[in-house]
Amino acid sequence: MNNLNEAPQGGGSAALDMYFVYKFAKFISMDWTDWEAYKLGIIDDKGNVIKKNRTMSVEKQNYTFFHRLLRKLKQLMEKLPGMKSKLGKAAAAYFLFKEELVKHGTNAEALDEAFLDYCNDSLTLSESMQMETIMSNHMLLENIK
Repeated sequence: MNNLNEAPQGGGSAALDMYFVYKFAKFISMDWTDWEAYKLGIIDDKGNVIKKNRTMSVEKQNYTFFHRLLRKLKQLMEKLPGMKSKLGKAAAAYFLFKEELVKHGTNAEALDEAFLDYCNDSLTLSESMQMETIMSNHMLLENIK
């Protein structure tokens, strides 16, 4: 009998994994005020639920069980030093997304280079330099595994 832990993943499962990693990274890196649930008055600017009863379908579509899970994880992550900043959110989202992309064959060096280009274009010089340091330290830790 096959052990579930040994069963290979099919292409559909890998695509679904990538979709959820993308959604997770996207929501973790977004400000609370950019969430559709905030715009609908379901959560406040700190991610706390302010509207418990959601009756309209648009409210139910934009605050599902998945969104609730993401909200709780994001709130936990924001308790860690540096995770409320744009830099911290970008780093967390990138490393989560990168791990999944590399697992499916993406070149890690090219991905790092593209991400640093993005950081140089969209973050301040100080934030961009901090991100390079974070990535260098992360790469050192990956090599120790």
